[in-house]
Amino acid sequence: MRSTLAFILIFATLFAVISNQRISIPLKIDDKQQLFFTVKYGEKQCQVDLIPAINFCSNAIIEPSQVADQCESLYIGENNFAKSRDYSAKFQLGNVQASLQFSVPNGSQSMFYGASELCFGFQNYAEQQNTLIELFQSGQLTEERFYVGLNNTSTASATVGYLDIGAANESQIKKGSNLVTLLGSTGESQYSANSNRNLNYGSYKLQGGSIVFFSLDSLFTQLSIFAFQDILSAFSQQGVQYTYLPDQDYVVYLPSIELLDNITLGLVAQDSSAYSVPLTSQQYTKLLSNGQYQLLILPEFYTNSITLGYPVFQSYYVGFDLPHRQILIAEFFEA
Repeated sequence: MRSTLAFILIFATLFAVISNQRISIPLKIDDKQQLFFTVKYGEKQCQVDLIPAINFCSNAIIEPSQVADQCESLYIGENNFAKSRDYSAKFQLGNVQASLQFSVPNGSQSMFYGASELCFGFQNYAEQQNTLIELFQSGQLTEERFYVGLNNTSTASATVGYLDIGAANESQIKKGSNLVTLLGSTGESQYSANSNRNLNYGSYKLQGGSIVFFSLDSLFTQLSIFAFQDILSAFSQQGVQYTYLPDQDYVVYLPSIELLDNITLGLVAQDSSAYSVPLTSQQYTKLLSNGQYQLLILPEFYTNSITLGYPVFQSYYVGFDLPHRQILIAEFFEA
């Protein structure tokens, strides 16, 4: 009887450890078309919406410091580097409660003014609070990684996907597909991958770039101005009707996407093999309320880089490895 009870206790402990290796948080899209998630923090569990940040970032909540005090967060002291007040509090992240440090910016002079976010990006300075690092150091993660997968990009949806912190959620990966580690681009200040410069719209070859970024805060994919112009030229040759308004933030409207081809980007895996990422017309256009479609591509005047908008996470389950500063990618499961 005692041995059976001991086995049950060991199994329960192991299960708890395994389940704590991944924290899954539902993602939504706000009115500004940004991905965000809702958490509760402080002893009073005050609710706040935060953005998952991967550029230059730090855990920050844009509310008067009195609110952090009222939520019964622990005041740590002044952060002269970021010009903010630092706090520590219990955060409810999905089904896990974790203690995290965060800043409340002291007005517009603060380095992180305007940001309500949890940081998953690189920590270049000790004064930057980082969610992955803190969770790992507290023993709640065994891997300093996070993953993103989206079911859709509709603001009308209560949940559009999940942010998986720690271990990958294998159920989000398409059967027969595996996570591939991409060759990182050294010297960058954010997660990036190398491209073999192969970039095509259908059969039309476009000017590619050698560095690829994945965006968590924008619908738009950014290509070089030359690739952008070549896509519009290809539209004309295909007989695709469109309206181009360069004086209005380079917006392009289309009455139909029926004739559009895939855009295919070539990435480089860590073993130097090619990894092809096709973007469908549903991923680089958006249906508007008036029945027209907006092209979700913007010209980038720094022509060596490409930034993929977050609709790419509808086809790919993408991971970000903080210690190795690398990106992992697999085909997303088909619902």
